[in-house]
Amino acid sequence: MLKDIIIDHCYPTLSNLKFANMVSVDYYDSIYKDILDLNEDLNRSNFRLIILKQNSKKLLLYLVNLNLMDTYDNEKSKSILKSYGYPIDNFNNSLTFLKKRLSTNDFPHEIGFFLGYPYDDVIGFINCNGKDEMYTGKWKVYSNLEEAKKTFAKYEIAKCIAKELSLQGKSLFDIINYFKE
Repeated sequence: MLKDIIIDHCYPTLSNLKFANMVSVDYYDSIYKDILDLNEDLNRSNFRLIILKQNSKKLLLYLVNLNLMDTYDNEKSKSILKSYGYPIDNFNNSLTFLKKRLSTNDFPHEIGFFLGYPYDDVIGFINCNGKDEMYTGKWKVYSNLEEAKKTFAKYEIAKCIAKELSLQGKSLFDIINYFKE
């Protein structure tokens, strides 16, 4: 079920700890209906589930917490994105450009900005071609290791809570509201 996949892979975003998550899912006949249904719950809390890329077998989904827009919307990140050709006038235009970049064979390393990763870690990943990191957790860490480890620990707590709430039959809206409190 799509809701369970979103909870299993996007709990940092659902719990307000992270701006966005991506998850690849298998295509099935009713997936577009399921995405629409989930978006009904998500939209009430200013979240969106967006298809970034698709083919006949897989969809790359992007869950974004628009309440945390300031994580994405900063001048340093925008400057780098602009250097890659992104329109930076608004998020939707940038996202459309990201979709175009994802349609090529090269994976856009600047995608870390769209996922709310720390600026220095995204730049480190780009400059080092994804190698020579200090630590690998939910992302590759190139600076501020202790802060990253604290964040990873918060993610684990959020994962346990989100899974428990899901097992209790809570909706995505209920899970999101739990983390608002």
